[in-house]
Amino acid sequence: MDKRDSFSGYNPLFLIAFFLFTVLVTMIVRHPVLGAASFSGSLFYLIYLKGKKAFSLVFKIILPVMILTMIINPAFSHKGVTALFYVNNNPITLEAILYGLYSAFMLGAVIMWFSAYNEIMTTDKFVYAFGRLLPALSLVFSMALRFIPRFNSHIRTVSNARRSLGEDLEKGSIMKRIRNGITVFSSTVTWALENSVDTADAMTSRGYGTGHRTTYATYRFDKRDGIISAVVLAAAVCVVIFLARDSLYMQFYPSIEFNPITAGSVITAVLFTIICFLPLIIDFQENIKWRYLTSRI
Repeated sequence: MDKRDSFSGYNPLFLIAFFLFTVLVTMIVRHPVLGAASFSGSLFYLIYLKGKKAFSLVFKIILPVMILTMIINPAFSHKGVTALFYVNNNPITLEAILYGLYSAFMLGAVIMWFSAYNEIMTTDKFVYAFGRLLPALSLVFSMALRFIPRFNSHIRTVSNARRSLGEDLEKGSIMKRIRNGITVFSSTVTWALENSVDTADAMTSRGYGTGHRTTYATYRFDKRDGIISAVVLAAAVCVVIFLARDSLYMQFYPSIEFNPITAGSVITAVLFTIICFLPLIIDFQENIKWRYLTSRI
């Protein structure tokens, strides 16, 4: 994650609420304006976080998934009243094509929001957010996140050791490579089981589960978190109220219908767009402030 990202420095509870709101609105409310705001906000923020690595993720994973979604929906869903042409006596409708297009962008936005969430929500933030509410689950989750890279590292270590003995996983016949792979995997699983037993014994010897468990949190919900939470909460409440009144309503089946543009629909679109671009707004504001302060030195 880029160290310039100031948005990730806010309280983890606020960050979880932010991502939860944006993802839920993106998935539940089917309107192209909100979908475009969510897609563009998540895309630009992911690029800001990951840099060139974001383009690799977009073109190798997200874009193929979107193209596949755009193709599958009109190919298997023949609902809609506007038939454009027929394939094997099955109509390909305009409504199905547009809904597939919207579903593709919606799915891409959700994937990118989760990718951004994965970048800024570290294990210690997750434990802080859920440590008191779900202590056992947060502990298991944090240990699992820690275990995955260690498991991969041990596999590479064993593979390199066996490669020095002539048991390379990438050379020889298929059966030989399979046997070598099974040996490496079996050795790593044995190490993982032994490590889990050692971890359990260490936790028991330190008294885990014998009494009330205290927690130490490096995060505090300060004035800055309170201000941004109040602002986003007010905007989110307005968005939910206007959406409940069908200010931004659109249906794809059986025919495309949408409500006319009103003051409520404009307010809803503007507020949700600001929420989606809030991480970038905060980061750009902090960067400008930092450059100004450094120029004064």
